[in-house]
Amino acid sequence: MSRNAAIYARFSCSRQNEVSIEDQVLAGRGFAEANGLDVVGVYSDRAMSGTSDARPGLQRMMRDSCRHAFDYVVIWHTDRIHRNMLNAFSSLAVLFKNDVQVLSVTQPELNTGADEDEDKNLLLWSVYAWKDMRYSKDLSKNVKRGMQSRADKCLYLGHKVFGYDHDKDRRFVVNEDEAAVVAWCFGVYAAGRMTLREMADDLNRRGHRSARGNPLGYNFVEAMLRREAYIGRYWYKGRLVSEDGYPRIVGSDLFAAVQEHLGRKRRKAEKGEYLLLSKLFCSSCKKRMVGKSGYGRAGKAYYYYVCSGRHTSCITDSGLHKDVLEQAVADAVLKTLGDHRTAEHLIGRIMEMQETGPSKDRIDGIARELEAVERRQGLLLDAIDSFPPHLLAKKADELQGQRLGLESEMGRLKAAGLTLTRDDLREYMGTLSNRLSVRDVIENLVMGVTVARDGKLRITTSIPGADGSLVEAEGGLPGTATQQ
Repeated sequence: MSRNAAIYARFSCSRQNEVSIEDQVLAGRGFAEANGLDVVGVYSDRAMSGTSDARPGLQRMMRDSCRHAFDYVVIWHTDRIHRNMLNAFSSLAVLFKNDVQVLSVTQPELNTGADEDEDKNLLLWSVYAWKDMRYSKDLSKNVKRGMQSRADKCLYLGHKVFGYDHDKDRRFVVNEDEAAVVAWCFGVYAAGRMTLREMADDLNRRGHRSARGNPLGYNFVEAMLRREAYIGRYWYKGRLVSEDGYPRIVGSDLFAAVQEHLGRKRRKAEKGEYLLLSKLFCSSCKKRMVGKSGYGRAGKAYYYYVCSGRHTSCITDSGLHKDVLEQAVADAVLKTLGDHRTAEHLIGRIMEMQETGPSKDRIDGIARELEAVERRQGLLLDAIDSFPPHLLAKKADELQGQRLGLESEMGRLKAAGLTLTRDDLREYMGTLSNRLSVRDVIENLVMGVTVARDGKLRITTSIPGADGSLVEAEGGLPGTATQQ
């Protein structure tokens, strides 16, 4: 037997005090040299949990073991390969089948040869695999318990909150410089003196930055104005822990006034949602058209599209009424869809997709997944004499469940077959105007719109034409010759 060896190293999180990848590899090379092994490959996974086997380095090592690229795998400790007991035995079964022996730098009792004391070796592996799994689960529970305990005391949990620092006991204290910024933002916004973007620009000009040193943006300012910590409220996982968990920076009345202002802004944005933004252009000035709103004498809001270059309209003095324009665009697209040639071409494309589309690709993918599951089942059968029966039974049940699920999905896809006929599709196309909303049409079928001075619309759709290009639709605003 040759003496070729591979080294596998892993650590789970850059903030954990674990032996680094480099130190594990260095120790592995020293171990290999002391035992007369030639290191022919190093496999590693950085910042990846050992509870899952979906690790690139581990999977590459397992594939190479099937090609007999090495005879030994050197690890720092058993928990480097797995912290999941079932996955550990699954990987070991593959390695043992490929005549690969696993050697541990820190656990020499596991390094007995296969002919020396195989039963003892397997028993020790079982014990260590169980301990590694229990450690991972206990660590997770302890971390969660510790976080919950700190949260119950309204302590700092590792996330910087603008406006606060924390003392040596992890209790929040006010950062006077940042708190002044918070108070200024609340006062300015409540008075209506600046928009959120203007506030962010002003803070950046004065040299203020985020905790990571980045310039402050619109979203940062809005999040700050919505943060209930500034009136003392401490939240943890959706639960209000305390009304006095933070030192207060702003008063409750000021906070409530700002929330009302933000609420009006959000409601206004929802009412004035412009579906054609980034898709609408003026044919006169070639500029992109943007949304603009105004209020009548009775306080009613009106929404328009205007040219971005002039913030007015080249077409009318006040701009194009948002709802009228969007409805005209949708009507023109639906009229094009109703054209016989366009509809018949689309129906032909849909019939082709039913024969060669995603369902067929998914069936082929399921077939490949089934082959992989069957191979793993075969490996388990080969290892039936090597591991505790109850562990193999659990893994076998898991694989059988995967297989049944894949077979069920494949059966469903095959049974679906070609369920739509040309007549079915023609009937459906004829009812699209009743099925699709203006939003549905613009979001899914409109690529771009150009509006002319006379109100005529030229629309590029996402509908494929017979010549391979995108279908263009024409329409017009109410009162134009094209619209009539």
